[in-house]
Amino acid sequence: IVTRQKDYAHEGCLVAHSLEEAIQMVAPCDEVMICGGSGIYAEAIPRVDRMYLTQIGHRFEGDTHFPEFDPTPWNETQRDEHAPDEKNPYPYTFITLDRR
Repeated sequence: IVTRQKDYAHEGCLVAHSLEEAIQMVAPCDEVMICGGSGIYAEAIPRVDRMYLTQIGHRFEGDTHFPEFDPTPWNETQRDEHAPDEKNPYPYTFITLDRR
């Protein structure tokens, strides 16, 4: 967990106070998953070699979104499109992007 709260603790979790500290804590893992929020994603995008994105076919109201990024250095290597179903009211797509 990356947090700015200096006294934050949660049983069974490692707590870091920066993205760099969190990455160092889990080194030398082959793959590290970064699960938001928006500021962490923005900080991580220049460092990562792969992104797993989920696009949902609906406009939601809110004030936090995945950050804009330059698509130029990325290749789409996988795309799985899904229609709405009994569990998902909107179409959605899983996309894998790998850095060129």
